[in-house]
Amino acid sequence: MLLKRFVSFLILIFLGLTVFFAIKGVNRVIYPKKYQNFAESVGEKYGVDPLFIYSIIKVESGFKKDAVSSKGAVGLMQITPSTAEYIAFSKGVKTYDLFNVETNIDFGVFYLKYLIDRFEVLETAIVSYNAGETRVSAWLKDSALSLDGKRLNYVPYKESREYLEKVLKAYDKYKKLYG
Repeated sequence: MLLKRFVSFLILIFLGLTVFFAIKGVNRVIYPKKYQNFAESVGEKYGVDPLFIYSIIKVESGFKKDAVSSKGAVGLMQITPSTAEYIAFSKGVKTYDLFNVETNIDFGVFYLKYLIDRFEVLETAIVSYNAGETRVSAWLKDSALSLDGKRLNYVPYKESREYLEKVLKAYDKYKKLYG
C-alpha cells in the first residue's frame, strides 16, 4: 500500500513537471527572443535590458520585420519616418533602411534610451514611445495627469494606456521566462 502511494506520488510529480515545462515551452514560443545576438549587443551598447527590447518588439510588431502601421511606422520597433530622421541625424547616419532588422533595432533602442534618459521613469518613457515625446511632455505639465511632473497618474489616450499595459505585461513575462 505504501509503495502504491509512493508510485502515485512520483507519477503526479512527473505529470506536474511535464505540464510545467510544456507551458514554459509554449510561453517561450509566445514570448520569443528572436534576433537575440543583435538585440543583446545593442542592449548592452545603449544600456537597455534586452528583455525590455523584446517586450517592445513583441507589442509593436509581433516580431514581423516587414510590419507597417496605418500611421506609417515601420519594422520591428515601428519607427515613424520623422523619428527615424531625428535618430539618423543624432547618430550622424546619412542613409538607412528601417526594414533592415539591425538598423531598426539599433534605431529603436537608441530612441528608447533617449526617452528613458529624458523622462527618467520607465513607464513614462514607454508611453512616450507610443504617444510621442511632445504630447507626453505636455501631459506631465498638467496637474490633473501628473502630480510630480515625472509620472503620469492617468494616460488620457486609451491606445497609449493599453500600450503601456501590454508592454509591462510582456516585460514581466520575459523576466519570468528568461530573467
